[in-house]
Amino acid sequence: MLKVTQHLVCPICKSSLEKINFSETLEGSMKFGELICDTDGKVGQVNFGKLDFIRTSDFGLSEPGHHICKDFTYKRVPWNDSSITSSGLVRHDLGWNAEGYSGVLFNENNEEWEIIIQTNATDLGIRCLSHNWSGAINIKINDQPAKILDLYSESESDIKLYMIFQNLEGSKTIKITPAISTNKLSHGKQLFFSGYDACFDKDKAEKLRVRSEENRGNGFPKMYDWILPRLSDDALVLDCGSGDRRFKDSRFVGFEYLPFELPDVFGDGHALPFADSIFDVVFSQAVMEHMRDPYLAAREITRVLKPGGLVYIESAFMQPLHAVPYHFFNTTPWGIEVLFTEAGLSSEVVEWFGPLSESVRWYLNVSVGGGVLSKLEREVIIKILQRSDRRTNYESLKSVASAVAFWGVKPSGKGDLWNIALKKPDRPTFKY
Repeated sequence: MLKVTQHLVCPICKSSLEKINFSETLEGSMKFGELICDTDGKVGQVNFGKLDFIRTSDFGLSEPGHHICKDFTYKRVPWNDSSITSSGLVRHDLGWNAEGYSGVLFNENNEEWEIIIQTNATDLGIRCLSHNWSGAINIKINDQPAKILDLYSESESDIKLYMIFQNLEGSKTIKITPAISTNKLSHGKQLFFSGYDACFDKDKAEKLRVRSEENRGNGFPKMYDWILPRLSDDALVLDCGSGDRRFKDSRFVGFEYLPFELPDVFGDGHALPFADSIFDVVFSQAVMEHMRDPYLAAREITRVLKPGGLVYIESAFMQPLHAVPYHFFNTTPWGIEVLFTEAGLSSEVVEWFGPLSESVRWYLNVSVGGGVLSKLEREVIIKILQRSDRRTNYESLKSVASAVAFWGVKPSGKGDLWNIALKKPDRPTFKY
């Protein structure tokens, strides 16, 4: 992260940024702060060490000025962690969300309930659903009044982060109880509590068994394992649309739109907040189908790639609607190639993968599987298609493959090493 912070730009006009009202370690890792563009004003902020160009608010900003803080470890703590106890609340399932878990602690309109958090965190913010039925809550730290928060939102229904304290040493007991709300717009007094975000003193984090590096997202394609050993130690690699996965490699930058825990930078793939030509490699897996303007997204990926740099993309082809409402354009083998060659990359390899039986299984599960066909009937269909898969050669799969893959290189005017490497027989392939 230290390397990429030197290359941040305004996602709108691509000019340099100034950081203000920030706290950072002696090594330069920012913990909190604001990111300001001379032309467009405040375009981003840093919360708990995460660079966010999507969700800017008045919550979590550091005090005016520049403050030096200790090395820190960030962690998102779910509602059912052992550090949290409660009474008068029940578990409620909101369905899958980018918080990394679906359950929350819920209160309808009960007048008496409480949540208690025992922690050694130096910085902490709670996550609550904000919508038009939300009430107000009272926060105390070690029995001392801290703040009253109104969780009401007229137009949104989203889990938001509410900052409670910063740079506060020692053990703390945080008590959350209902507050008397004067907001006449709210339809109720509901609370949906999903947990908290916190920074811990890095020296103490090991003793506290704080872990934030484990991967919880998609697995890593074998192509990544082939690429990484060919990169220098000072290379920069962008995982564009990383979701909640983590590479244990300091060269990686996880970039994501949704508020997962593990990405390093949050932003819009149509307007990357990075300077031109800084990444040696850009990965993107199962993301392009979710871009409302995939041509613009491809141009942005090409812009931030160094001349001679490599792009590896996987995108949906014969897949049903998913990640609603952010599923826009599936790509054929020719479609994925056109997206990136028109953006300025050479097309080195285009492949396809995913048998028909797996695509149809997905179709059945999201459509007719809910009662039109029995489980037995669906399994009979899949078994028939699996026999067909075994007889389908690679070229025939091209018309019905689940996904496509693209390898491209940004021309440099010199002899591009990736063009040569991609022709070697040790390159991973989907061909069979």
